[in-house]
Amino acid sequence: MENGTSVLLKEREVPGGYDRTRYQVEQIYATAADGVKIPISVVHLKGAKLDGHGPLFLYGYGSYGASMDIDFDPEVFSLVDRGVAYAIAHIRAAARWARRGTTRVE
Repeated sequence: MENGTSVLLKEREVPGGYDRTRYQVEQIYATAADGVKIPISVVHLKGAKLDGHGPLFLYGYGSYGASMDIDFDPEVFSLVDRGVAYAIAHIRAAARWARRGTTRVE
């Protein structure tokens, strides 16, 4: 990492003709009602526009101090290959409100 290069050490095999060059991964942000930016990881076909007009499968969880981590899931490519963008919202968990000293849902 010192010289800015990376080396692939292991690659998970995905059956069914998976070609990683067909896909693009992005991190975008949504703004919550309180102004905090919520990161969202999105995978879609390379060249697809994320302009709000195409289909999207959005998944998110954030409760009891747990949130969704980024993970490679080969099952999502069945959707992505059909033009559906797949997104995981990394929602702030309930622990954030506990640290602020409130139990009220905001």
